Amino acid sequence: MNIVFRADASAEIGAGHVMRCLTLADALGARGGASLFVCRELQGHLGEAIRARGHDLRLLPPGIDMGADAVATRDIAAEGGRADWLVTDHYGIERHWEAAVAPAVRRICVIGGPADRQHRCDVLHDQNYFPGHEAMWRPLVPPAALLLLGPRFALLRPEFRAAREARTEAGARIFVSFGGGDAPNATALAVRALAKACPGVPLDAVIGPSNPHRSALEALRAEMPHLHLHVSPPRLAELMAGAGLAICGGGATLFEALCIGLPSLVVSIAGNQSLAVTALAAEGMCVFAGEVAALDEDLLARQIAALWQAEEERRAMVAKGMALVDGLGAARVADSMLGWREAA
Repeated sequence: MNIVFRADASAEIGAGHVMRCLTLADALGARGGASLFVCRELQGHLGEAIRARGHDLRLLPPGIDMGADAVATRDIAAEGGRADWLVTDHYGIERHWEAAVAPAVRRICVIGGPADRQHRCDVLHDQNYFPGHEAMWRPLVPPAALLLLGPRFALLRPEFRAAREARTEAGARIFVSFGGGDAPNATALAVRALAKACPGVPLDAVIGPSNPHRSALEALRAEMPHLHLHVSPPRLAELMAGAGLAICGGGATLFEALCIGLPSLVVSIAGNQSLAVTALAAEGMCVFAGEVAALDEDLLARQIAALWQAEEERRAMVAKGMALVDGLGAARVADSMLGWREAA
């Protein structure tokens, strides 16, 4: 099975789109699939990480429009015959782009962003948690499209399932992460708030190599001896499993924390995160602190202190989160795609 992935990463976009595609590509590779990534040559495009995981990469010019992007992707997908699958994870892609590329591929899987555009696809994947999720997506895709919706299909690396099974008790550390980019520097806001809310508690802050605030965070680390700054640590799941609380964004890190059993206070750093996080918080699976633009150190510190002291609330949060996200989502998505090919 040959799969073409179309996703981008950069300091501004973040790493999430490419990272979850890498997780799915690894799962497909374990089932005999061969993956090729098509990415724009943006600063922080993660090409080295893609190749290090054993996948091929083709880079597109950074400034082309989406029409030229579709033509280039179609031509790449058609090399050597039609690809079995095209997987897209990109907020700039919709049905016209997909229709342009469709002649070069047998099937299309869309990893969905906001449910605000139509898609020409065979599979629509959206791991977010919404009431009425299917009703949101069904009018936007063809009637026969398979919908893979909710955290049951969260694309998490196998290490998070392993950490979940190995974890015995909550640690006495606090974990901080806002993804690979973190343009608003929510990491610094959280670290400063934690210094007020939990003075002296060891902090593990994780950033990506393209984080634009890395120098400022390293300077902050010099002021705070209990702060440990990690740049793309190789054993992220183990690091998270050693914590008793996470302060994180509403993207992939939240699902990783839910899977492991790490209670989380969430700061939304992107507008499209807030709806899903609000729904999760309403079910008692996390605490939603609010959007980053609406927070300051003192407000966030009060929320952190309240949750750090609420042991029973955190225990309940752990049980609900682990029941929702089991860490097997990537295998489920890969098996669904493989089933399509076998039925064809």
